[in-house]
Amino acid sequence: MRDILLSLVPTRDQKTVEQVFDQQLMMQQLEYGLLNFESLATWLAELLKAHCAPMRDSWVDDMVSKIKDGVTRDSPRLLVEGLRSVFGILEAMKLDVANHQIRTLRPYLVSTAGEFEREHFQKRIQKGTLCVSETQDWYHELVAKHRATSEGLDYLAILTTGVLGRMIPSKPHIKPPATFTFDLERLEAIRFDIKEDVNLKTCLLLFRSLVSGLNKSIEVDKDAYKSLASAIQAINGDEDIPERWQRNSSALALQIAQSATMYVSGKANSKAFPDAHVVTFAENWLGQHLRPQSALYQSFEQKVVDAIGLRTQAILKAWTHQKTPDFKHIPDTVMGLPTDFAPMPQRLAKILNLHWRVFEKLYISAANTPVAAHKTDVALSGGGSENASEATDAVRLASSSLIFKRV
Repeated sequence: MRDILLSLVPTRDQKTVEQVFDQQLMMQQLEYGLLNFESLATWLAELLKAHCAPMRDSWVDDMVSKIKDGVTRDSPRLLVEGLRSVFGILEAMKLDVANHQIRTLRPYLVSTAGEFEREHFQKRIQKGTLCVSETQDWYHELVAKHRATSEGLDYLAILTTGVLGRMIPSKPHIKPPATFTFDLERLEAIRFDIKEDVNLKTCLLLFRSLVSGLNKSIEVDKDAYKSLASAIQAINGDEDIPERWQRNSSALALQIAQSATMYVSGKANSKAFPDAHVVTFAENWLGQHLRPQSALYQSFEQKVVDAIGLRTQAILKAWTHQKTPDFKHIPDTVMGLPTDFAPMPQRLAKILNLHWRVFEKLYISAANTPVAAHKTDVALSGGGSENASEATDAVRLASSSLIFKRV
């Protein structure tokens, strides 16, 4: 217990801990029945509350209560339970200290993340544990296609387009290039969210079509889309599996048909069911178009990906010039439906911004070098700075997933 406390408390309290936990003195006090467990518990409580998160206070109070009850009732069992609680609190205290250190180090870790990852990947490339030739070839082909169709080169925008091209859900899943090793889970999460957004917008498109079919003079407002989206999410629940859209298609069709009927009738509280043929049409429509093979689905999907790409590029350009992103020139709808995927471009931009800081030299070199000349051993930076200490490297590796994880 003393050793754990000494590793957790600041220097100013360590001398007091050593004095209180004098092993020889405590053994003599135990031998003669003079050890005051209540005073020890009270002192421990004050020390723990001073250094633990406030949420631990009730746990500390419970520990003190058990030890005092053990003394009052002369119960060794309660004393043991109280001491066991102390060790549990100390384990929680380790987490509190670690979280505090990460929060304190966060600005430094964020500001030096690019340099650290550059050094990390440079080591792996030199050791042969990371092959970047395929990545170089991939990016060279992207730039070549862009040169053939456009004037001027925005290397980061080309990278954004290339990465999004591998995240289209209806296409066979191709892992991102090897240089995205640290970002695979984050990119996969965005890919999943793109599929969710396409499925949702497909349902909203059906709703708009039904409303138009029932009454062509009525236009659907944003509140109606928002209300239906909430109802759809309630039907699907919290399961993070794409198959639930097909599994729940009948319930979704009924909800969409009923919402359209209620919207046209103007009776928001109406409980009347829609006509059977409307429900049947909705079921068949969803059964056909909630599938990646559907031409409508793929068209919708491409428009969503393109919209995310435009917003991501706008964010990256704004960050480069330290300005606020400007979306005025970017449509705020997809096929006439309101866009609600704002977090996705922000998350993707954070990934690509750090990635570009690490691999910019590799990509620009690959873009302007023939494929046959691409090397497996490349320099990611102009100079060879000294590596950070192993301890700092370990902290950065352990913290990177916490700091840059899905936003």
